[in-house]
Amino acid sequence: MYNDPRGCVDAVRDGRRYFYVQDAGSGRTWHTGWLPGRVKGGEYQVSAGLGTSRFEMTFARTAIQGRVFLAPDEPVEIWEFTLRNDSDNERCLRLVPYVEWLLPGYPAISSRYSY
Repeated sequence: MYNDPRGCVDAVRDGRRYFYVQDAGSGRTWHTGWLPGRVKGGEYQVSAGLGTSRFEMTFARTAIQGRVFLAPDEPVEIWEFTLRNDSDNERCLRLVPYVEWLLPGYPAISSRYSY
């Protein structure tokens, strides 16, 4: 629970987590998974087990392997990624995280005090 001083927010829910790859040389950016937008020409593979999920994605001569799992002794999730450049050229690839927070009941535009 989150107590907003204006009394607007009563709960903060987990947001959606997305990860993008940026190629500094070409300026291209693409998502590491199926959502939020599937990359045309990308190949995807996903497997899930008890407390863990693995996914692989190949696009633009880049192989991405990811794993998300729950820590056995802490209330956290852990994300691991491996990026592999399958092109013949040296590249500068960057992994960029993005979280979309969900704040139910928060009037984002309706209040003059919103920010």
